[in-house]
Amino acid sequence: MEKLNCVKTTWDEMHKYTKNTCENIKKDKFKVDVIIGLSRGGLVPARMFCDFLHVKNCYTIKVDHWGITASKDNKAKLTHKLNLDLSGKNVLMLVLTEKN
Repeated sequence: MEKLNCVKTTWDEMHKYTKNTCENIKKDKFKVDVIIGLSRGGLVPARMFCDFLHVKNCYTIKVDHWGITASKDNKAKLTHKLNLDLSGKNVLMLVLTEKN
């Protein structure tokens, strides 16, 4: 299995990052209607973004990709779909990414 480069983030670092990012979103006057957090690392930031941006619509998508849920082909698998009509909505999706 491929080794992932992970960085531990403190609560204070995550709080500062989400708050600063949300301030930039507000400065750009981008109106977010829906926030989606990927269940492998995006749930906590998604909730924080909702608080800072005053967005009530927060949803999750579950994906299995690594660890004991890893697939043999090393591809992420969507295991719980989001069954919503997002037509005409401004969507912000938060995912965990590997740091290079």
